[in-house]
Amino acid sequence: MRLRLAAVLTLVAVPALCAEWNVRLAEQYMDSRQKDWVAWPTAMASGVVCVSCHTGLPYLVARPALRRALGERSGPTLYEGLLVSSMRATVTRTDAKDLFPGLKGLIVDQVFGAQLVLNSLVLAMDDAQRGRMSAEGEKSFERLWSQQLKTGAGKGNWLWSDFDLDPWETQDAAYYGGALGALATGVAPAGYQARPEIRENVAALTAYLRSGEAKQPLHNRLFLLWASAKLRDLLPDADRQAILAEIWRKQQPDGGWTLESLGQ
Repeated sequence: MRLRLAAVLTLVAVPALCAEWNVRLAEQYMDSRQKDWVAWPTAMASGVVCVSCHTGLPYLVARPALRRALGERSGPTLYEGLLVSSMRATVTRTDAKDLFPGLKGLIVDQVFGAQLVLNSLVLAMDDAQRGRMSAEGEKSFERLWSQQLKTGAGKGNWLWSDFDLDPWETQDAAYYGGALGALATGVAPAGYQARPEIRENVAALTAYLRSGEAKQPLHNRLFLLWASAKLRDLLPDADRQAILAEIWRKQQPDGGWTLESLGQ
């Protein structure tokens, strides 16, 4: 939970944090947790580091912001490099059972769907820093769109992990996955989001996210808001302003937010 809170604070509130907040300690804490993560046999079960939505992804999002806050010029950490390399190594592995040994039934497909979203987002962020789409990035998005749901309540979205673990691995967390997929599409370099061949895919994802927004907790809507800053026409401006207004209403006197204020 601390890692999640660190990611949220880094994304939303670094400029407003109180003077007593120690950026260096946050950096040391997050690096130490990733050191333990990559040493955990379960996280290495597939042969590469698992980039999970509750550990690796917040780290990849928050760590560069901490580096900027500290004025570091050393570049990505060892653990950032390992996580990105893991995504590049798994992009051509299409057998879900191979990627996730020990899982059975529907949960394999759900976890595979989440993996595709995370894969595309991580590679899109890394490719954006390079200024061009890599071959792995192209392949990742190709697989992502091929698994987009065509029917049912989740039409336009993807299957998502459900281990009954709030907030990011539950049945309701599928919306969070869709927001991450939109963010990945918007972040990808070289005008990727404007490609004609993905126009219908993006339209289906946009329709899914818009139709479900009103029922989402604030932490899911925060990711939707972030995605809307990258993916054109994802949200009407009035909807974006409404999310922002709710965020500011729930801000605490110290400049941050409580976990409770972000949703159940």
